[in-house]
Amino acid sequence: MKHELEIEFKNLLTEAEFLQLTEHFIIEVFHEQTNTYFDTANFAIKSLGGALRIRTKRGKTECTLKLPNQHTHGLDEFTQSFNELFATPEQALNQATDMHKLLQTHGISPKELICLTSLTTKRAECSYKNGILVFDESFYNGLQDFELEFECDNYEKGQYFFQELLTRFQIPIRQTPNKIQRAMSTRCTR
Repeated sequence: MKHELEIEFKNLLTEAEFLQLTEHFIIEVFHEQTNTYFDTANFAIKSLGGALRIRTKRGKTECTLKLPNQHTHGLDEFTQSFNELFATPEQALNQATDMHKLLQTHGISPKELICLTSLTTKRAECSYKNGILVFDESFYNGLQDFELEFECDNYEKGQYFFQELLTRFQIPIRQTPNKIQRAMSTRCTR
């Protein structure tokens, strides 16, 4: 299982802002990925400040647990990867035995996990200021949104470069919940 520190900045965009940025950075190729999010009925992972997802993209599957890093502004990201697609996200989760062990160290039983929601994203990336700009167009619960992310390895520099980019393109800083929060806040509960 791979472990990384994720430092990222994100901002929701209007469609016009998204198109302006993708044109400026000559973004032409997007790849589709689907995230399916899991937690227990009492939101044990959320109570840790984390999220668990199964992501399918380009013929592969990843199971990722994100948890707050106690020493930095970033997130600890634990990923178990498979070089295959499964019939369902639940089947992938059942095969993620390394992830099961990690969840158990946090007092979470993998048997209690339930599917919460899913989200499909068309994503493109490009290098920018020693980091990566990520352009996401996401679809969930009948909605669509646009988001810009900047992934980097230094919080202070990343914050500066990201705010500088938004200012240069006259894009206001918007409160941007993460994808699971956006999808969960709009799901039908009937």
